Amino acid sequence: MLANKIRPSINEIAPFIKDSLDDGKKVKLTVTGMSMYPLLRDCTDNVIIDKCELCKKYDVVLYRRPNGRYVFHRILKVKGDSLVIAGDNETVKECGISTDCCIGKMVAFERFDKMNSTRTWWYVVYSRLWVWFFPLRRPMGKVLGALAKLRAYLLKK
Repeated sequence: MLANKIRPSINEIAPFIKDSLDDGKKVKLTVTGMSMYPLLRDCTDNVIIDKCELCKKYDVVLYRRPNGRYVFHRILKVKGDSLVIAGDNETVKECGISTDCCIGKMVAFERFDKMNSTRTWWYVVYSRLWVWFFPLRRPMGKVLGALAKLRAYLLKK
């Protein structure tokens, strides 16, 4: 008999993650959702989270929204104790997130059994370009959507 894989929501396990990070341990989680695509892939990649002592621009952090929901997104801007955050696959910024809401930050991610540090040169370049191109995400999405529709139309002929 095969056992069913249990996938608790981040909201259910967040208190355990916080306790582990407070105890000085790192936590490994499987990514769920598409908000951090293309960097992180749903149910494929794993992330290593460490305690977030200081939140910096470009960090990918696990934080708690004011509505109580836990989310894993990138910091676009730091204004004192307030953060501007968005997922890599999103076009809307979340403003006014307190640094106190951050539980931990990604220090590495695993894809196809290969561990990738957030300190590698290619990751640093990727994160900076992705933040820099944030204002272009919505127009690029519209162009790509229009091209997909055109392609579908042409394939029907």
